[in-house]
Amino acid sequence: MKVLITGATGFIGHHLLPVLFEKGCEISVLTRNPEGAAEALGWPVKAFHWDPSKNQLDLAALEGVSAIVHLAGESIASQRWTDEVKKRIYSSRVDSTRLLVKALSEGSGFPQVHTFVCGSAIGFYGETGEDKVEVGRPAGNDFLSVVCRDWEDALFDSELPNLRKVTLRTGVVLGRDGGALQELEPIVAMGGAGPLGDGRQWMSWIHIKDLCRMIEFALSNREVHGPLNGVAPFPERNKDFMQTFADQVGRPAVLPTPKAAIRLVKGEMADFLLASQKVVPSKSQKLGFEFKFQRLSQAFQDLYPNGIVEQQRQFYQWVDQPIEQVFRFFSDPKNLETLTPPEMGFQMVGLSTEQVDAGTRIDYRLSMKGLPLKWQAEILKWDPPREFVDIQNRGPYQFWQHSHRFSSLKGGTLIEDHIRYKVPMSSLGQFVGGGLVDASIDQMFQYRRKVLAHLFRSK
Repeated sequence: MKVLITGATGFIGHHLLPVLFEKGCEISVLTRNPEGAAEALGWPVKAFHWDPSKNQLDLAALEGVSAIVHLAGESIASQRWTDEVKKRIYSSRVDSTRLLVKALSEGSGFPQVHTFVCGSAIGFYGETGEDKVEVGRPAGNDFLSVVCRDWEDALFDSELPNLRKVTLRTGVVLGRDGGALQELEPIVAMGGAGPLGDGRQWMSWIHIKDLCRMIEFALSNREVHGPLNGVAPFPERNKDFMQTFADQVGRPAVLPTPKAAIRLVKGEMADFLLASQKVVPSKSQKLGFEFKFQRLSQAFQDLYPNGIVEQQRQFYQWVDQPIEQVFRFFSDPKNLETLTPPEMGFQMVGLSTEQVDAGTRIDYRLSMKGLPLKWQAEILKWDPPREFVDIQNRGPYQFWQHSHRFSSLKGGTLIEDHIRYKVPMSSLGQFVGGGLVDASIDQMFQYRRKVLAHLFRSK
């Protein structure tokens, strides 16, 4: 299946790409910055330009496409809802959907496109109190309800009889590199997170892995039509959500945030944060979708197996060269100098064995923010050409383990970097400097991606 994705560089899109590539899909993306998006994603995607605010769409993106996954949209929870922000929230969802539908319906169109999976949100229902909410419930009447209703109508009202149309009304999406948990983590780490208001409002949530599996399920299962609730089977009250989170990471959750304070800081968005929505995925389950994370405790155990102070980062990059050649490059520890930004002054100064193997210790010298440091890495696992794992014996982190995995994909090599680390001073260090550390690691891998793309570019 050839799939066209919007919003591929966002939180959900970042996790969806590996799922679809594992299923053998060919991926194209629509983005305002095709060159930058293709580089940032790291996967072998074709990137095409669009700008819904200017009614621009490169129709070449739709050539040969079988299905569309439309995830693009202005962030809802990360900013105060001014009139201008509300306009962007609405337009980025509704107008962009209309633009895609128009491209499919005008002239001869693109009849080979048989499936359109569109994002939506349980905000569709508005405040629902103690009611158990199924997909048949009508839309509410607040701002987000109107956005979601018009967003879905832009797809469902289109005259495309041969197009299978699906909307996913997602709840709170749980993942460590985006969404609600990214904002909550620093507060929970310091023991300052408790319920919002009285904490009795229902929260409907879903693990990011299950959401991506649900999107793939909707793409591949032709019996799926209309709206689905993208939520786990067992919603939780807000106070229980926060307590489960705190229990998993060994922190207290006793300090509630008064409703008045939320309204003062968040303005109109406070209604969204305090809304009670007990939404269930009955339709999805009747169609045969099986959740891996039905209970909230299961989701938090998966996301925080080693507590909150251990962070994880995942990076992917596809290069157009065979796996043996790529692994050969990484087998030379001195090449790490090439992959590190020059301002870090990264230099290899010692190697404990003639050839790299399990148990080899490598000494480096570097500089971070002008501070000279020493780093010793030890190879824990050496399995050419598929994988090697190194751990920090001495260096700036309390803990650092880096898994490098290599796999053949579409005639080239997929490089996957999985990093686990802890910053010094445990929770305090994470609260004060965790965000800066995350950003510096991201910048380092952005630089690495550019270097590898140049070194292994197709001749």
